[in-house]
Amino acid sequence: MSNNVNDIRAVNTAFKSALGNGKGAAKHLATLVHAVANAGDGNTGPLARALNDAVGKSDAAAVKAIRATIGSVWPGAKSAKDKNGNIVIKISGCIQDADALARLDAAVKKGLSLRDTFVKHVKGEAAKPKVSDAKLMTTKATNFVKAMRTHKMTEAAAIAAIKAAYKAQAQA
Repeated sequence: MSNNVNDIRAVNTAFKSALGNGKGAAKHLATLVHAVANAGDGNTGPLARALNDAVGKSDAAAVKAIRATIGSVWPGAKSAKDKNGNIVIKISGCIQDADALARLDAAVKKGLSLRDTFVKHVKGEAAKPKVSDAKLMTTKATNFVKAMRTHKMTEAAAIAAIKAAYKAQAQA
């Protein structure tokens, strides 16, 4: 894992202290993920401790962010409870996703909080651009015209249907 286990324990302690401060916690989470990734020995203890700390503090946003980050970096990772009721994470057999690690670093560099768009960023889900009302109506109208042609509906019948629907909505 690390040359010094105490360094990783210190990061775990710092992570626990930073819960509630989403940006600080995100930075420490990234350090823990890299420690596990760089070790390559499958020892997920630091991440499991961080997850157990977040659960212990009832920090749902942190729990979601940790689980999503682990799932992105090691697709197929599993979590379970040990005999003491603590969460353990299993990544054996999982292929590490270098792109997810890069996205994690980018999220931390941008200063994203665990309570922010951190999870979407790490997962690689692009923010959907807002569609203007005019474009939305044009798309719907285009689809409606295609449906009219498919069902051999005349323009007069379509206009009558639209007027009837409009009138029904006005009365509702």
